[in-house]
Amino acid sequence: MIVYKTGSMIANNISHRAMYHIIFFAFIMLFVSIASTSEALTLGESNCDIHRALQLTRPDPNGPPTVVDIDLFVIDVSQIKDADQTFQTDFFITIKWKDPRLSKAALGRSLKHCRILLDEIWNPALNLVNIGGKVQKIYDEKVAVDDEGNVKYVQRGIGPLLSPFNLEKFPFDKQILPITFVSLEHGPDEVILNVKTEESGIREKLSIVGWHIDPEITFETYTENSPRFGKLSLFKYKITAERQSNYFVWVVMFSLSLIVMMAWSVFWIDPSELGPQIGISTATVIALIAFRFAISNDLPRIPFLTVMDKFILFSTLLIFLALGESIIVSKIARGGNVSLARRIDEHARWVYLGLFILLLVYTYLQSLY
Repeated sequence: MIVYKTGSMIANNISHRAMYHIIFFAFIMLFVSIASTSEALTLGESNCDIHRALQLTRPDPNGPPTVVDIDLFVIDVSQIKDADQTFQTDFFITIKWKDPRLSKAALGRSLKHCRILLDEIWNPALNLVNIGGKVQKIYDEKVAVDDEGNVKYVQRGIGPLLSPFNLEKFPFDKQILPITFVSLEHGPDEVILNVKTEESGIREKLSIVGWHIDPEITFETYTENSPRFGKLSLFKYKITAERQSNYFVWVVMFSLSLIVMMAWSVFWIDPSELGPQIGISTATVIALIAFRFAISNDLPRIPFLTVMDKFILFSTLLIFLALGESIIVSKIARGGNVSLARRIDEHARWVYLGLFILLLVYTYLQSLY
């Protein structure tokens, strides 16, 4: 029994020592692994360092302008606000240029797997011009550089943009929705903006309601003189939006036309019947006032008259003209000259109808041109 206990104790001591050795070697291996990883990260970061001189000057500063390729793809146009003259958009923009100084041959190392900030290298400094509010940038401000020195910057923007709307033909209007970029730091003698039309475009199905967006888009690169910045290079992406006028034609114009024709009926009532004439004329005026209140939120508040404003204004004048005519004719009839009152009604009904037809023709022609 004594021998058995002694052997057991010896076995336990050996197993404990083995365990301590294993734990000790495990700690050593873990330390070596962490040290090597840290060294590799430090080495990787140093390999991605870029000299400050490459931030300040463009590629070949004494040579020809740097060509900057731009492609822009619109993901969505979700809203157009007439009163604010803004539209809500979601777009991708890709900007590419070549900087031979960042190539593997020039640096003696590759930047292919580096995470480089846009401000750490020279860039064309493109800025969105027509910002109408907070435009959110979805991606980090980083660039990718390949071994040949080709630089690629990709960004996604979501937010409101300004557009100078021309609402004179509302609700038969077309609007140009621009997305404009400018290089504030580099003029056309330093940077040439080149649009890659084959890679740009707009998504076929958009979420906007009440507008038709033309799938054919146009691009424009141009220069402009600024008193503050001098000659600037600009790039403009144009989206054509046509308002769908069915709602305004049937809900607003057709309903108002019924009120106008309701007022026309007073000319067919005998002038001696003062009560029905005044009753119908008053009812049309009340209906007109209620109608104006109902549609007030659907009309843009601008300092000039649109096609819709003119239609509503002249329709209002016709309705009040019918009211005034019914009062005058009724007074003449009550004075005993009923035959004169009837002749005035006969002429007035056709003059009234002719004026309304002219208003309809004018409105229709405005919708075509």
